[in-house]
Amino acid sequence: IYCLVGRSGSGKTTVAKALEKDYNVIQSYTTRKPRDADEWGHTFVSEMTYDEFIRAVHDVIAYNYFDGNHYFATKQQYEGKGKSIYVIDPFGAEQLKKAGVRVVIIFLYVSASEAYCRMAGERGQGKALERVEHDKNIFSAVNCDYAVDAEGTKAEVLARVKRIIERD
Repeated sequence: IYCLVGRSGSGKTTVAKALEKDYNVIQSYTTRKPRDADEWGHTFVSEMTYDEFIRAVHDVIAYNYFDGNHYFATKQQYEGKGKSIYVIDPFGAEQLKKAGVRVVIIFLYVSASEAYCRMAGERGQGKALERVEHDKNIFSAVNCDYAVDAEGTKAEVLARVKRIIERD
């Protein structure tokens, strides 16, 4: 599993979406409400608790509880599907390793100011500032296999990530 890790606004979801035509993209299950009707990147599990879901599905390989919501993935989402892409936080990537999954962590680096600019229009200035502050500690130091400068154009960042995946 190629884990795309980076602060909010670093372009992880944009890159994953672009890679979907060539690779298996794991979309986290979450109990969070969608931000909009077309939101991509998650499988929304409403009205089901995490415990109920675990009893129904089994084999959770990565789990996190953030901002009052559960986020998780299962073995069924990647086993036998070739190279997989997963947008995940550093804690979740470490959980994958502990579960015995072969993981390549690709850290998408973007400055706090660039992340804020990218998020402010979509999520609003208040939520963008809140996420930048939250991410300050989480992404101050990330154990990764590759670091990618994500401040370029979408095409440049995508090309950098694809080169890493294709070489591996």
